[in-house]
Amino acid sequence: MIEMAKNMTPAQAKEMMDKLSPDEREQAAKMQENMRREMQDMQHVAMKLAPSESNPDEEVSLFKVITTLATAPLMAKLGETADEGVLDKLQELIVGSNSVLEAGQLEAFLDVNRPVIRRNVLLLNMAASTEADLVPKLTEIVLEAKLLEATDLEAIDDKVQRRNTMLQKLAEKPAADEIQTKLEAVSIETKVMEEGALDTTEKTQMRTMRRNILLLYWHLLRSSNEEFLMGLEDKQAKTLETQRGLANQLATTLLVRSQMLMPRQRWVQPTLAIARASALIATALWSHTDEAALAQMAVHLKDEDSLPMPKLELAATAAPKTTSEIIAGATMTATISLTRAHAAIPGEGERPACNNPQGIYEAYWLYIEGLKPEGTPNSLIAAKPMVVKDLEEKVIVDEVPFVAPAAGSYTLRVHVLSTSVIGVEFSTDVTFTVEEDDVPDLQ
Repeated sequence: MIEMAKNMTPAQAKEMMDKLSPDEREQAAKMQENMRREMQDMQHVAMKLAPSESNPDEEVSLFKVITTLATAPLMAKLGETADEGVLDKLQELIVGSNSVLEAGQLEAFLDVNRPVIRRNVLLLNMAASTEADLVPKLTEIVLEAKLLEATDLEAIDDKVQRRNTMLQKLAEKPAADEIQTKLEAVSIETKVMEEGALDTTEKTQMRTMRRNILLLYWHLLRSSNEEFLMGLEDKQAKTLETQRGLANQLATTLLVRSQMLMPRQRWVQPTLAIARASALIATALWSHTDEAALAQMAVHLKDEDSLPMPKLELAATAAPKTTSEIIAGATMTATISLTRAHAAIPGEGERPACNNPQGIYEAYWLYIEGLKPEGTPNSLIAAKPMVVKDLEEKVIVDEVPFVAPAAGSYTLRVHVLSTSVIGVEFSTDVTFTVEEDDVPDLQ
């Protein structure tokens, strides 16, 4: 039903709503609101993690993923409660722990986002305002800044639509000091906001943003820093743990949705970054390479699931499906083999019960990246799971069909990652050459 509703036109949605009972209509309205909020979250993630035009294949850092999650609309469920004394101590601990957060990195992020938050607060309040004087004053600002032409606005008869068009243009414009100063003056003149209200709201939102970021880093570091909680008052420790738990739940929801979103965009580095961050959040560990973190991962797998740490070897080939040579347009197959050196030996030991109804003991994500010439973004051409249901299975194999491109030499980069176990990331390149089709056309 959700997928059907997503694909409906407004007229079709209205027709469906008219046929529903009051209870069904209420449920449908809740579903639509949930869809709208989910869309807002995914638009936020896509906007924040979209590859840059100047360096589209640049690796996406964990810090960028964490700050993207921490500033998503869904995180508003955490509320605004924040003990700045606890946050100061927490930041000092995080910056000094395993180099997960560099000194000054958080402050620099907050400074960059401060004017953006200030601008957005103003625009949201203006969008909700019914003050008659607001539209003409916004018109003056927009025309003077040459964000729109007078003819553009004259073509919009509806005042609300005209106001929203101007607000959208102002939202797209960098928060320039001159425009911001005028908007703040207009907001007070037209009683959109009381004097001093913007400063108060900005301070609250900046504190909340900082808290959310630190909560997610604390979630990663808690297992190796439990003594930190002992140094807090009981109420402070309880509040911190409650907020951390909720932050983890919300971030997990965003990550699961993003695991579906990023491959659809064909964005390679954001897809890999989401997968890496998912494993860290899922395991509450801070690094994919730190020996102490990996040791904790191994202990967790043994104690909780009775499973060994994965020891994998990745291999891949690309070959035509039916012909001996590769020509443009031919059907090809990328064959990916994952050798499990940790596979159980037949007849030895007991097999642990599986913790899911699908009977899956291990799951990995397979991503295939098409490398492009410099200046052209690489593209994600495949994303699919590889699963293990038999612990004795030595090699798992998957195939991905694709069509051979035009004549030339090409490279595929195959990635295999886990979103639930840290330290599992492998990649290998596969090169192939497509020959010219020298068969003459039939006359």
